Amino acid sequence: MKFKVKIEEEDYIRYNIYITFHSKAGRGALFRGRIFGLAVSLLALFIMFIAGADKMFIMTEAAFLAVFSLIWFFVYPHFAKKSIRKQILKLKEEGRLPYERETLLEFRDDEIYEELADGTRHVPYSDIISVEENDEYIYLRKGVQEAILIPEKYLTVPRATFVDFMKDKIKGKAGE
Repeated sequence: MKFKVKIEEEDYIRYNIYITFHSKAGRGALFRGRIFGLAVSLLALFIMFIAGADKMFIMTEAAFLAVFSLIWFFVYPHFAKKSIRKQILKLKEEGRLPYERETLLEFRDDEIYEELADGTRHVPYSDIISVEENDEYIYLRKGVQEAILIPEKYLTVPRATFVDFMKDKIKGKAGE
């Protein structure tokens, strides 16, 4: 099985968003961000209580802060996505992003052979820790943040056939 893959900036951004929303560390950071509004609200109420503010004022503020906390909880993932996008675009301004723009992938019996602009790379199937997919992409995860990104539009075989092939290849790797 062989096909050419072209990765663009948007593909890289979507991968980083995917990792944030689907990795254990990323989900933990998102949860902490989501409850940040509640923590700020509780701190503000505590300070008002310690300062001896009027009980009616504290009750009114509690209602407003409860609404703020609820809105923040549901809107925070959108802010997180925008933040990831902004960070990657800022990294791009500082230099080249860490992905190959064009790669020829060949799936051999014991390895993935990558033809890159500046050479070749051999990735044994044992280096792939998981095969993950979403609507438009298949990610062959090699580590916490590292993966081979495959936009579905470049597959030369049906998606299910490719995913089954990869899962069979990594199922037999050492230690499993």
